[in-house]
Amino acid sequence: MVVAWQGSQAADHPGEFEAFQRAVSDGRISGLDLVFGRSDIQRGPSRVRSSDLLDEIEERVLSGGVGILYFQYFHGRQLPDVRPLVRRLSALREPPVIITSCGDALGSPLNPVPASLLQAASVSDLVLVTSMGRLASRLMRVGAPRVTLMPLAADQAVFPLVAPPAEPEHDVVFVGSLHGRNPLRRHWWVSQRRRRLVGALQRRFGSRFALYGHGWEGFPSWRGAIPYREQVEAMAQAAVVVGGYPGSLGRFYASDRLFVSLRSGRPLVDWEVSGVEALLRPGEEWVPARTIPMVVNSVEVLLADENRSRRLAEAGSAVVDARHLRVHRCDLFLRMAHELLLARAECRKPQCPPLDFVDPQVGQVGMSFGW
Repeated sequence: MVVAWQGSQAADHPGEFEAFQRAVSDGRISGLDLVFGRSDIQRGPSRVRSSDLLDEIEERVLSGGVGILYFQYFHGRQLPDVRPLVRRLSALREPPVIITSCGDALGSPLNPVPASLLQAASVSDLVLVTSMGRLASRLMRVGAPRVTLMPLAADQAVFPLVAPPAEPEHDVVFVGSLHGRNPLRRHWWVSQRRRRLVGALQRRFGSRFALYGHGWEGFPSWRGAIPYREQVEAMAQAAVVVGGYPGSLGRFYASDRLFVSLRSGRPLVDWEVSGVEALLRPGEEWVPARTIPMVVNSVEVLLADENRSRRLAEAGSAVVDARHLRVHRCDLFLRMAHELLLARAECRKPQCPPLDFVDPQVGQVGMSFGW
């Protein structure tokens, strides 16, 4: 398998690298070849660097024995048009299966779909997305034959499950930054909602509220920014974790924050997004809220009921450990890729493998198209 890896080193996605390496060890794939450089492309002169990237991918595929070519999170705005490359590879006697993934909730007027993703989708055998609806429809219109939901997940190599202290230091914690100064950009609108949410938590819980992240200077409960890898430990110091307003309300979109927060071993109150109830059971594994007053009220209810809080936290931690880690997503990715290869060899229509991130009590309608 050759992967156009998002970033400049394997450690940029340690959980996925760990999972794919394990697949090599147990024989599910014969080898793993990462092509780096996307961070350089986005920072530097795109023409030369893009050409180098595509040349390197082509050289590795042509070396032989490559069954899967994966464009990982391929939606940077400076990324190259892969269509000429894929068309050349399709002329091979045994061309690789082409899979492209998207790691962001794209498709709104403030966060349009980049040309790089549309181009890659049009020549891929499968496109994996973190939200459905508008984005999936757009990808199908440009020629993507199959579009399937693949939510983000907690990175097990970065965020091991935490055993929270018996006595929390705070009642409630929020970890997240305040970004965005341009009202024409999505981050500005997200930041305004986050500011209102944090303001309400500050007013209600005062010194019992802990706030971490960039941009919160002036808030009495602000405790500074913390390294990305330390956020779960910070969350574990509070009785209840509050998630941030999501970057999108696209159907099924849950970034990775939802699952990362549940690694803290604390109950989570987060923003309700349509479809996420198929991934986590509302009221049993997390508490969704539609408004800021609902967030504050839900926190108060959990603080007043330690038994319910404990059950919620235990269930949330368990479900993430069972089906919402990066290793789970990589394993499903490989099952999909192998089904595409097998169906091609047998001259039949491929069948989408069961989506194991879905609550077994919920159907999988609207999560996959084109299979």
